[in-house]
Amino acid sequence: MKTARLQVTLRCAVDLINSSSDQCFARIEHVASDQADPRPGVWHSSGMNRIRLSTTVDAALLTSARDMRAGITDAALIDEALAALLARHRSAEVDASYAAYDKHPVDEPDEWGDLASWRRAAGDS
Repeated sequence: MKTARLQVTLRCAVDLINSSSDQCFARIEHVASDQADPRPGVWHSSGMNRIRLSTTVDAALLTSARDMRAGITDAALIDEALAALLARHRSAEVDASYAAYDKHPVDEPDEWGDLASWRRAAGDS
């Protein structure tokens, strides 16, 4: 398996697009580590928390992802991948919590009665 070394040094600047909006959009810039920028950026005192990520990844996987999302930085690509991973994990947690309901049918009585009767009564009111 071929691997590629992905080293990302990030500087993130947050620009408020519309001051009347609660939404802000982040502009992510890929800055080479050997470049010195004497200007303190917006990110210096009020930006998103960012870390440096240095890892080895599958070259074909990285190339395919870059081709699929052409035009975005590696940092944004990694952000999207991590967000998708967390969303999938959260979805699995929700599915597992619903599985608990399958163990006990809605009309199964417990110490408080049964949920089906309660739903009918609530619907009639």
